Amino acid sequence: MQNQTRTSEKNIENAAEIVIYSISTGFIDIPGHTSINIYAQGCKNNCKGCHNPEFRSFEGVAPVKISDIQTIIKKHLLADWICWLGGDITYQPD
Repeated sequence: MQNQTRTSEKNIENAAEIVIYSISTGFIDIPGHTSINIYAQGCKNNCKGCHNPEFRSFEGVAPVKISDIQTIIKKHLLADWICWLGGDITYQPD
């Protein structure tokens, strides 16, 4: 049963996509650590003083496979955190 679960999770992981604005590395968002910064695309909150208003739109950016993001993360050996920024990733629940 456990192998079936892992296989199902892997199939979902390979098929799953998210829309991101960019991926970068940084030191600022988590002081004292090197992070992979994944900026989600799309947000409906319209917060006053939004830090990234250019990420609000849900248009114009192609989805990226989760497996591709995992590959990018594995290439950054010095990063010890993953920082989700945005936009708001919660608008992409799948």
